Amino acid sequence: MRKIKKINFLYAAFVAELLLIFYLRNDTGFILSPLLILSAGLFLAVYPFFIIRSEHNIQIEKKSVVLNKLKNGKNIWLIFSGLSLIFIFWSYIIFQKNPVAINQSDIIPFIRDVMVKRFLSGETVYAPVIFNGYPTAFTPNYLPFQWGPFLVTAVLNIDLRWTYVIMFLGATAFYVYHLTKKEEPVSKWLLNVFLPFIVVFSIYLKQARDAAHTIEILIMSYYLFLASSLFVKSNLIRALALTFPVLSRFSFLFWLPVYFYSGLRAHWKKYLSLGLIFTGFILLFFIVPFVIPNPSFLKTFNDIYLDGAIGEWSGQSWQQPGDRPFQLFQGMGFASWFYYFFEGSLIEKILALKMTLMGACIISMFLPVLFFNKARKVISHQLFSLLALKFCLTLFYAFILVPYIYLFWVPLMVSVVIISRMNERTES
Repeated sequence: MRKIKKINFLYAAFVAELLLIFYLRNDTGFILSPLLILSAGLFLAVYPFFIIRSEHNIQIEKKSVVLNKLKNGKNIWLIFSGLSLIFIFWSYIIFQKNPVAINQSDIIPFIRDVMVKRFLSGETVYAPVIFNGYPTAFTPNYLPFQWGPFLVTAVLNIDLRWTYVIMFLGATAFYVYHLTKKEEPVSKWLLNVFLPFIVVFSIYLKQARDAAHTIEILIMSYYLFLASSLFVKSNLIRALALTFPVLSRFSFLFWLPVYFYSGLRAHWKKYLSLGLIFTGFILLFFIVPFVIPNPSFLKTFNDIYLDGAIGEWSGQSWQQPGDRPFQLFQGMGFASWFYYFFEGSLIEKILALKMTLMGACIISMFLPVLFFNKARKVISHQLFSLLALKFCLTLFYAFILVPYIYLFWVPLMVSVVIISRMNERTES
């Protein structure tokens, strides 16, 4: 019973994340809210180690008749199918109510009208472009797996947003499939099946417009797939799971050394092979088709990020002069602290946050590496990597330059996998 109470603290931290991001967003103000989100995320990244350390003699509860029936029959996939149908129908309603519109967000229009169109026409995808009234030409900064999956729906001439519906269901099916291989009490097992849908249904309930006008559900799906793949044996699957996020966002680059360090320490031949396959995927999907023909675009690839940050820190066009920038003061990150408390010009404030972000990323890399020798005596290197991923993402998003609300969906999916993996290690 004591172990069950400990695991319930992880569920409580996950619920706290959900509430702070969706249901009680910024209710505690821009000073306290980011602190609470950071605390919940770090708790989920660190506390599992202490649970397992204190429970070495673990006896897994025998599976009940109900659990055997679920695992050996079709019931698990019936549950998944039912939730998937709700998700698909709800997606259809949201897409109908929120057609793609550049005045809401230019992400999907840019992917459709520049990246996808150029690729299908045989043009240079990363050539400079003038788009949506931007005063000068800029280099597109979307990596291949931010826009590549939309090629299928573009060719089929259907709403591009069905791409991330399909990708989410695929990643969730992968997650659920690996749940069926675990031994745990039926109640916890059933709850874990619902967890990814609890997140996406919360998005649809509280942030439907963001879901309709961004691609973050796609990125969220990548991280669900990545976190779940850490525990599989196939190097091909794990390499692919690493490739999706690394060629979509830079969020977890500082985690990669931690992952390969812990893996090489545990099984160096296997992880050396994994590294070679992963490198091959990077060459196949990015270096060979895009960088080698046009390497000069890398020099200006990230220039637009700083310009975008300055625009958001200057406030929205509909705000009154002197108002606090809308995106910074939604309680989702520490950018508001730097804007409000840091002395200096707008550029100096942004650069100070950028330096702090870099410092946080370095900490998120070196601290787990320094802790690994102690951790490996208690937990597997796979679980260690999962917790390190949560630690890295929590710090990264806490200090991101523009804390768009939808960006914080991603770490929630890592929390989902942490909880599902902890049950088998702690229940008795």
